[in-house]
Formats: sequence, C-alpha cells, structure tokens
Amino acid sequence: MVAAAKTKSINVAITFPGGSAHQLIFRLEQLTGAKFNTVSFKSGADAVTAVLGGHVHVTAENLGEVMPHVRSNDLRLLGVPALKRPAGLPNVPTLKEQGFDIQAGGARGFVAPAGIPRDVVKLWEETLAKVHKSAAWKEYMAHNMYEDLYMNADEMSRWLASQQGETTRFLTEMGLVVKKEDKK
Repeated sequence: MVAAAKTKSINVAITFPGGSAHQLIFRLEQLTGAKFNTVSFKSGADAVTAVLGGHVHVTAENLGEVMPHVRSNDLRLLGVPALKRPAGLPNVPTLKEQGFDIQAGGARGFVAPAGIPRDVVKLWEETLAKVHKSAAWKEYMAHNMYEDLYMNADEMSRWLASQQGETTRFLTEMGLVVKKEDKK
C-alpha cells in the first residue's frame, strides 16, 4: 500500500478530519514520503462499506468495526498500529514489524463535570473496576480485539494530559489547528 501510494493515488477512508485514522495516515505519510488521498465518511461503518464497495482502497478503523468482514474473508487486515499483535490475530503484523514506527488507537473513558466530589469518583472507580474484572467484559474485549488498558481516574487524567501535546502537534502539522501566535 505504501509503495503504491508513492506512484499512484491511493484513497483512504477516514471518519473525520483530524481523527485517529487521519492522524495515523498522516504519520505514515511523514515516515514514508507516500501521499494518500483521504476521504471522509460519517461513520466507521460507512468507511468500511466504501472499501467493501470498491469506492476507496483502504480504511484505518477499529478492529471491532472490521472483524466481521475479516472473518467472512471480505476484508484483509494489512497491519495493526499496536504495541503487539492482537491475541486473536497472530498472523497480522504490527506496523512496527513492517518497518513503520507507529502506534495508534482509540481510548474510551468516562468523564464527569469538573469538581465532582471525590467520593462519587471513588464509587465510579469501584464500579468500573468490577466491570473490568467481569467475564462479560473480557469476552467483549476479546471478541472485538480491543487492547485492554484499564486506568483509574488519576491514571486516565495523566495519560490524557500526556497525549494532548502530541495530538496538538499532529493537528498543527496537518494544518487543522492554528496556534494563537500564528493567527496574528
């Protein structure tokens, strides 16, 4: 795909400009010199449908979004931008294994208004920790090939803060964010 994008136009379905898939494609362009034509869709399902219909060449979606089509042999996984190969996909290489030092993915979390009482945060943490340990949760994560990186409220806050700088840098380099001093 990368080699092809250096010589011809490769259309990549994304769900919205600046989102994780768009950032992944941009990073791939930076590392390889390839140029992809991104095409925005309203949802991951629409992006996948566009690939299935031959309207675009590839997409970069969550594994849960594409796995039904991979299982039916209608789509083929080219690689995953993860630290390691998903447990259920031992034959699918990471992007790093293919020579692209890229790690990406989406994160989900619960948020609440600033100033939420600490005892309410504690109640949510205890509840979510129980859910995280449940068989139903583990089955859901395995079925969708999600990487399980559970964090409590403080850990999640620190992680989000650490991601903000990199995300802002990417979006600025992509021309989607203009710094205040650049507006003058």
